[in-house]
Amino acid sequence: MDQAEFDKILAPYAFDLPDGLIARQPATERDLSRLLIVDVASGSFSESSFRSIPEMLSPNDRLVLNRTRVSFRRLSLKRSDGKLFKPLFVAFEKDVWRTLVFGASKLREGQIVVHEQGEEFQTAGRMDEFVLLKPLRTRTISEWEEFFELHGEVPLPPYMERQDTENDRNRYRTVFGSEPGSLAAPTAGLHFTDSLLRQITDRQAQILSLSLTIGTGTFAPLKPWNFENKALHTEIYQIPVETANALNTPGRTIAVGTTSLRSLEANRRRFNTFQAGEYATDIFLFPPDRIDSAQGLVTNFHLPCSSLFMLVCAFAGTELMQRAYAYAIKREFRFYSDGDAMLILPGI
Repeated sequence: MDQAEFDKILAPYAFDLPDGLIARQPATERDLSRLLIVDVASGSFSESSFRSIPEMLSPNDRLVLNRTRVSFRRLSLKRSDGKLFKPLFVAFEKDVWRTLVFGASKLREGQIVVHEQGEEFQTAGRMDEFVLLKPLRTRTISEWEEFFELHGEVPLPPYMERQDTENDRNRYRTVFGSEPGSLAAPTAGLHFTDSLLRQITDRQAQILSLSLTIGTGTFAPLKPWNFENKALHTEIYQIPVETANALNTPGRTIAVGTTSLRSLEANRRRFNTFQAGEYATDIFLFPPDRIDSAQGLVTNFHLPCSSLFMLVCAFAGTELMQRAYAYAIKREFRFYSDGDAMLILPGI
């Protein structure tokens, strides 16, 4: 695939976003973010606060949450000459970490980098876009998660253009996240509070869960090979028995976030039903793909030409989503991880 063909494929998913609409701080309270409501049946839009979500639900609706929890896997490491690096620790295999490092060309194989707590790593080569760092101290993955929790930095997306704060350690996690290991937050879930979840169950709507461990494939820029192979980087998801059983009964399913939607659709396509268990998926969905594993979607506003925006277009239609995004830009909704939300339903 040449560049011209690649650009032609991406063109329907492009839009211009003013820099001032990129959210670089969260709303003062989780559920006070704005909500754009998209009625797919009529193609119309309305606005509300995220606190109104319970009013949009009917008895027997099922909300499916991704219970993954972002791990604080960015560490500040120094070389012997004082040069500072901040790798993102992606995956731990055979006692070696695969990491993403800005300025990786300045790290030579065999060099030692040190964390302020005394933790030492030796550069052990490269693998594709990753720098391999070998810890000089042996830890289990659980022990590493404890270390990241105590000493790691919140892996905020680069477009926020700021250092993480103590507030981010709370606000860049959902209130229901319980499964560590993700490299980013399932951001549609950031708007929910414990109170809001109770209101939802009070309306006889059901809250279900799954977990998809968010890796680099979720936010990596698309390349020609993604379309040539119709695949993204592989991610692991897990569907509990109670979730699969509930989804296999009549009712309206509303996925909370594109990660939940990706898990549901991958599972449904693989088994032609919902099957409990742990699975890997590299599924890449974009129009003219159609999605029937969920009837509604809660989602944030995504980057142009991203796999996440394409997934939303596959769910609700490219023309409708381009109009919705144009409306959101005109009405100055806040975009991306710390931004506002959208609720897409087949009929309000």
